Amino acid sequence: PSTPGKGLHPGQGAGAVSPALFPGRTVRDGSVLDIEWLEKSDRRAVTGASQGSGFGTRLLHMTIESQLGGKVTHCLGKDGLHCTMAISLSRAR
Repeated sequence: PSTPGKGLHPGQGAGAVSPALFPGRTVRDGSVLDIEWLEKSDRRAVTGASQGSGFGTRLLHMTIESQLGGKVTHCLGKDGLHCTMAISLSRAR
């Protein structure tokens, strides 16, 4: 399985990973790149990492929020993982 959805096992049962980029949104201080990451699975393993406390999740938050001044939200539901990331392009240069 891929991070950030370490607890999801798309290879076991029906599953899919769907990343999507949405460039061009503009906020008061510049352009923002929105990234949406969806991992769908009909089976989920319950681990510490799947609750958002794994190394990959912490690394993602540190990189996007601390280094790039962006925002990360993620929700792990019964259907899988939904993660959104917003990155300020002026800060990422």
